[in-house]
Amino acid sequence: MTISHIFKLMTFCIILCVGVGLSNSWAYEISDIDIRQVGETTYVTIKADGPVIYEDFMMDRPHRIVIDCKNAQNKVRTSILENLEAKGITAIRVGQRDLFEELPEPTVRIVIDLAERASYLILTEENNLIVAIDTMGFKEGEGLPTETPSPPESKPQMDRTSSSTNPSPVSPDGDYLPPVQTGTDDRPAYVAGDDFIVVENPQTPGMEEDAEDAALEEEKLISFDLIKADVRNVLRFLADYGNVNIVASNAVGGLISMRLIDVPWRRAMDLILDVSNFVAIEEEDGIIRVVTKNEFDQIERQKLRNQQELEELLPFTTEVIKVQYATASEIQPALSRVKSPKGSIQVDRRTNSIIMTDLPSYIEEARALLTKLDTYIPQVVIQAKVVSIAPNATKQFGINWSAGNFGNPLVDTHAEGETSFPLLGTTAFRFGTLLSTIDISAMIQMLEDQGQGETLSEPRITVLDNEEAKIHAGQGRTRTEKSPEGTEVTQKTEDIGVTLRVTPHVIADDKVLMDLYVEVSSIAPEAAGQELINKDDAETRVMVDNGATAVIGGLMSTDRNRSKSVVPFLGHLPVFGQLFRSERSTLNKRELMIFVTPTVIKPPVKEYERADRG
Repeated sequence: MTISHIFKLMTFCIILCVGVGLSNSWAYEISDIDIRQVGETTYVTIKADGPVIYEDFMMDRPHRIVIDCKNAQNKVRTSILENLEAKGITAIRVGQRDLFEELPEPTVRIVIDLAERASYLILTEENNLIVAIDTMGFKEGEGLPTETPSPPESKPQMDRTSSSTNPSPVSPDGDYLPPVQTGTDDRPAYVAGDDFIVVENPQTPGMEEDAEDAALEEEKLISFDLIKADVRNVLRFLADYGNVNIVASNAVGGLISMRLIDVPWRRAMDLILDVSNFVAIEEEDGIIRVVTKNEFDQIERQKLRNQQELEELLPFTTEVIKVQYATASEIQPALSRVKSPKGSIQVDRRTNSIIMTDLPSYIEEARALLTKLDTYIPQVVIQAKVVSIAPNATKQFGINWSAGNFGNPLVDTHAEGETSFPLLGTTAFRFGTLLSTIDISAMIQMLEDQGQGETLSEPRITVLDNEEAKIHAGQGRTRTEKSPEGTEVTQKTEDIGVTLRVTPHVIADDKVLMDLYVEVSSIAPEAAGQELINKDDAETRVMVDNGATAVIGGLMSTDRNRSKSVVPFLGHLPVFGQLFRSERSTLNKRELMIFVTPTVIKPPVKEYERADRG
């Protein structure tokens, strides 16, 4: 064997060994690609038989997503997937890099051709890669957008590896392509820092949105179907999708599994942060800062300490705050809740003012609270009529007894003392409303002219809104009471007659809600030497229009009158005198009715003008 033969044999062995080594240099195989549409998101699943190491970037003209799977072998049966039933994707191309290329490892390149630029997120699920592409605004199947945005003028560079050179791509059929220019990528980029990972989202010039557009952007819907996805990747996708800046602390991390269909992107982010025990902080410049709850507590405590330290350095000031409608003593407890620990609040009763010594910020907060509390209080005129009417005449008033008979727990009807004598009347009060077209005064006057009615009392009182007004028609009576031992004697004054308590509440739609309490009492005959009082009372709540009338009725009384007539001289004769004498007894039934009419006093225009509180 010559030297040349030996050299050729050695060369062949070396090539054979290198070929065998290269043939086994890949770590996993790309076996298939699956596509599915969920809501407004298209999912492209790249299936492999081992963990995938990849690089991805976006390219324009035409728009496409490029994914390089490192140290992999292509086992996909077709190199081009076309006529896809998915929004936004026109085709998917798969190709294997040349093993003898200058790169140290074989690579499978997957190119997803898009009809328009779209946001996307790459997630890992076991050995598979899932590319989630936002296809909102694309037509079904064709992937055509409803409107074409102008291409951005400047685009940030996507830098995912420490390599200073970009890998040279190859087409799916193995031909060489020019190196990828990542400078055309305008997707958000991760910027590594010591404490945070910043998701940058630069604004495109000339794309400023007004308030209405921002509100519509807030309602953009998104769909997720993820299993064990990295929270950081999900936040990155949401930042890109929502066109916002997100800063995640170094402690934010973990996996999340979720399925959301057509949910507003901000709501989706809140759910992700909530289940992951994270908190989003809105910064003044619009940046969303994502931290853990422990970090959030530390931040809040630090803010509080900084605020306290700043307050200790600031000088206190004293201001006099005038109270317009309420009393200063009533307002003082509410204002005391907003002062600083070292601040003070005093009341000047003579001028009805608040004297507050505190930091300017706390004084301004107290002024703002006082503006809400110290408002004009409506006044209500309560006009009552207590009338005794014949029972058959009540129908002429056209009363709507929709409130019914109050023989229920809402009505407390009782008599004081122990007696076998009957009460003043029945204990079944009735509450109703009067038709607004009825003139009460004219109707009562007509009944009085006919002898079927009598006005017992007609009080009129003005009261503040939500304050109680008391009306009494009758007389006062002083009772002497002794202690059980009989040593002490006390004087007790009681109201006998009709007592009415009204608390008006002015509500919306020009209506008045009234809390009514009525009490009717009378003196009963003594029994066993004890002074007794008959008492009926009831309470309820009714709502009437401003100026309308509420009616309380159902309390019946009976008057028995006896009359005697005698013929002079003959009526006094013995035995025969009875022929010239006669006695008559009449029984008159009356119903006691109480008419209550609330009228809200409209304030003058100047009452609405807020005076200077300086």
